Amino acid sequence: MKTLAHNLIEKLAPVLYRDDHLLAVNKPAGVDAGGAPNRSATGLVAVLTRLSDLGTGLYPVNRLSRDESGILLLGRDAATAEQLRADLRAMRISQEYVGIARGEMRQARIEIGAEHGASRGRQGRSKQKVTRAKKATSAESRTSVTRLRKGAVGTLVRCQTRTKSTHALRAQLRSAGLRLFGDHVHDRFEGARRREPCYLHLTRISYRRPSTKLKCSITSDTPDAFKTALDGKPEYIRFLEAALVRRLPCMTDPKTDSFRLLTGSVEGVKGLAVEKYGEVAVFQLAEETPQLTKSLTSIARWYMKTLDLKAVYVKRFVRDRTAARADAADELHSPRPFAGTPVPEQIVVAENGLRFAVRPYDGFSVGLFLDHRENRKRIREMADGRDVLNLFAYTCGFSVAAASGRAGLTVSVDLSPKCL
Repeated sequence: MKTLAHNLIEKLAPVLYRDDHLLAVNKPAGVDAGGAPNRSATGLVAVLTRLSDLGTGLYPVNRLSRDESGILLLGRDAATAEQLRADLRAMRISQEYVGIARGEMRQARIEIGAEHGASRGRQGRSKQKVTRAKKATSAESRTSVTRLRKGAVGTLVRCQTRTKSTHALRAQLRSAGLRLFGDHVHDRFEGARRREPCYLHLTRISYRRPSTKLKCSITSDTPDAFKTALDGKPEYIRFLEAALVRRLPCMTDPKTDSFRLLTGSVEGVKGLAVEKYGEVAVFQLAEETPQLTKSLTSIARWYMKTLDLKAVYVKRFVRDRTAARADAADELHSPRPFAGTPVPEQIVVAENGLRFAVRPYDGFSVGLFLDHRENRKRIREMADGRDVLNLFAYTCGFSVAAASGRAGLTVSVDLSPKCL
């Protein structure tokens, strides 16, 4: 039986190529590749291993950092992975990246030699370094950079290279006076570093199969986010995708259909938190975020399509809830959603096999705090034969968990008769 997590991994990190020895997936930005010992269980390799029929052996060949996206090659056995890694180190594997560089690239095409990979040249010396780069004697060590499009905030470039890592590629680009968005390696002062996202996507990789030596190529389309960012518009979808991928290990239980999907203050979308209750999403929107407000429609549509939701409701939070405007209060209690079709006043959701009633448009809170899912589970496991006093009980979710864990007695106390 496919769970929500299985369906999402096919959308967010689709398989680009697969055979008995090799797997290639499209890694989204914002997620660690994983695969190394002691890495987090939310890395993409760990998620794929858990959600697929690939077994336990997945060995990363190329290394894409958390903020980079594109083709991630994974050996399905250690020998295949090691042979391809050796080819990568020996610069026998051809790669093509698309990235966004700060400022303007004056020439339509430049060639950069590997001897400049260790250089720390500045923008003002780019002409001299490009001239020196043309003298590189090894074709394998060169990177060819082509200007694709000039945007409002930078230049979209294509990099054809055989460098063994994106770190080496960035160093070559810096030597030619090109700095990719998100590249802060040589910024001198912490305060001067921009908190801007990285835009570097591996669109093509060509290699020879270790078993047959036949040449193969795998391609991946450039994400739409690059065009949006190049035009200087706020772009949020890449952060939503990364947040979902990080949560996939929590979504493998078919007995749970409600989750916190996004905590925007720490996941790239400041001012927004998103929670899923069954087939409904609730947006918690902070005040004074005009750019985010303008993007809410596209964000809601993305969640509706990705998660097959029926409705999205928006709750605009204010610091002093007692002074909330009358129109804001009306919006909080309106059955008309921000997107989708109206749902009943009360819906039933599932958490660890228990059923809870929630009310998506009944004020600021809907009846169940999802961030306490693991705490409710713990109380359920501890409650057998015990009496439980639940203070500040709200709608008594902890009492339900304790009772289902065979508590001898539960007592729930709250100031609100309505909640009780």
